[in-house]
Amino acid sequence: MVKKVIWIVLAVILVGAVGFKVYQKVQQRAVLEQEAQALKGGPKLSTAMVKVLAASPQPIKETLQLTGEIEADSEITVQPEISGRVLSILVDEGQLVKAKQLVAVMDDETIRLQIQQSEASLAGIKANVRQGELNAARIRTEKERCEELLKQKYISQQDFDNVENSYLAAQSSVEAQKAQLASATKNLELLRVQLGKTRVYSPITGYVLTVPATLGLNLTSGSTLMTVAALDPVKLVFNVDQRDTAKITKGVPVKFKCDLYPDLEFNGAVREVAPSYDAKTRTLSLAAILRNPGNKLLPGLFGSAEIMVGGKTDALVVPAEAVVNRDGQSGVFVVNQKQEARFQPVATGLQSDGQMEITTGLQAGDLVVILGQNRLRDGQTVQLLKNGKGDGKRSGKRGRKPGEGKPGMRSNRKAGDQS
Repeated sequence: MVKKVIWIVLAVILVGAVGFKVYQKVQQRAVLEQEAQALKGGPKLSTAMVKVLAASPQPIKETLQLTGEIEADSEITVQPEISGRVLSILVDEGQLVKAKQLVAVMDDETIRLQIQQSEASLAGIKANVRQGELNAARIRTEKERCEELLKQKYISQQDFDNVENSYLAAQSSVEAQKAQLASATKNLELLRVQLGKTRVYSPITGYVLTVPATLGLNLTSGSTLMTVAALDPVKLVFNVDQRDTAKITKGVPVKFKCDLYPDLEFNGAVREVAPSYDAKTRTLSLAAILRNPGNKLLPGLFGSAEIMVGGKTDALVVPAEAVVNRDGQSGVFVVNQKQEARFQPVATGLQSDGQMEITTGLQAGDLVVILGQNRLRDGQTVQLLKNGKGDGKRSGKRGRKPGEGKPGMRSNRKAGDQS
């Protein structure tokens, strides 16, 4: 039901737009026919037939339409931390992976054998430490007994010194064995860490872009196993002509659309500006960050980018075709109360969707000629064409509203920009 209503509304808008264009063409033809009749020798018109529109404050914006390409904002190269043979690859290109997900396994047979040897050696060292501690305890007991015998003078000082030296030697042996045990323990821990590095995990959540490695391939640490990219957000890269770069700064809003999703619009803002121009194209590379819900935008996708470079909420605007050039001066014809068309020089600003901003030379409510202005003479008496129910007077009713111009891919620039 909702779709049906939407289609009906769109149909009404389309019919209205077509009708307005037809009506405008009919009026324009009437003006041209009258002037042609005068040129052919018919009765010369003392007045010109024109259509007018009251200048009024309206919102206007200036945008650039450019083509851009989607790239991954953060692309990570997954590399093995140890050298070895690729035993298995657990993901495919295009697959979504989670952070810390196992993606590949390196051959670990050699490390496992080294761990077994280290564990056996460690067990022997522990046994030696226990035996040394028992021996040192036995000698310590003998030493304590000899101390009592020495006090009672049952043994000589030399006999006691010999026992004491044996005890010190036993203690030193135990300390050396403990140091050896600590070294063997750390070596085993290191081998177990190395064993853990044979299992490769994704550092981020994203999509697998490429998997250049194959099963059985011998890789060194730092070689590329695969690349993984996060796709929300994504980066939109585009080039801007040097005449427009001054208008674009970091944070400028960007809208992106593509043929793959014609009904969707992706929003973001400019984040990166290249430090130099391309010497061949004389363009500057820029990048915008776009929100990408559902990861619909994939790297390599092309589309149209609309960059907002200027705008006002209450600009004094007139239809762009109302602005004419007389002797190198831009201006409009304004109809006064005496029904005279006077050429009024103006300065223009933003231009968008068939509307032109007038920065100086006009006031709100001035009646500007929008049809028949190209053949007018300054001061010529005019007759106003009927405008639907009205007659072109300052009723506040206008013809085309801002935003009703024909859409296109060309940049909307300021008036007077001939570059």
